[in-house]
Amino acid sequence: MTTRGNRQRTIEHRQAIEAAILEAMAGLLQQRAFRDVSVEDVMSATGLSRTAFYRYFPDLEAVMLRLMDDTEGRLSIAAGKWILAEDPRALLVDVARELAEIYQSDGRIILAFADAAAGATDLEAAWREAIAGFIDVVAAKVSDLRAAGLSAVDDPVEISRALVWMTERYLLEVFGRQPGSVTTETAAKVLDTVWMRALFSS
Repeated sequence: MTTRGNRQRTIEHRQAIEAAILEAMAGLLQQRAFRDVSVEDVMSATGLSRTAFYRYFPDLEAVMLRLMDDTEGRLSIAAGKWILAEDPRALLVDVARELAEIYQSDGRIILAFADAAAGATDLEAAWREAIAGFIDVVAAKVSDLRAAGLSAVDDPVEISRALVWMTERYLLEVFGRQPGSVTTETAAKVLDTVWMRALFSS
């Protein structure tokens, strides 16, 4: 019983330290670019020693991957609502608004990840894999819409590729590079217009 209790406390302690590191990194990325953040900066924000960092993460890129896992998961949940909708036209603006809200809250983290990916093969591969996953599920949905006679697009895969990358670049620009330049409501309406015209206009 004591051994089990000690093991549980160890697990909880590790989780608490990892969470503190992730929170510190996220906070720093709200203020500066990824290239300007050091392990010392992160650990100073946690109040722990620099050497403690390496008990939990091999490098800052690994911290970025963990942060992006969380963001990607929330983006997937939001996008999944549109994928599973019986009438995706009716739900499109609501899903666009939810995506915009995620980018509004995590825009600087996503921007930092995108910037870091430009110089780190593992990060770039992870982000491109995530985008490719979104493209695949959107393309499958668009193919279903086309088969049902609800969309007349000629090439579901390429339309989906264009729409997903456009959405990613647009939201990254207005909430990552230029935070506060538009509201989430405006962004949602813009995306709703683009997707509706691309997929459902005759």
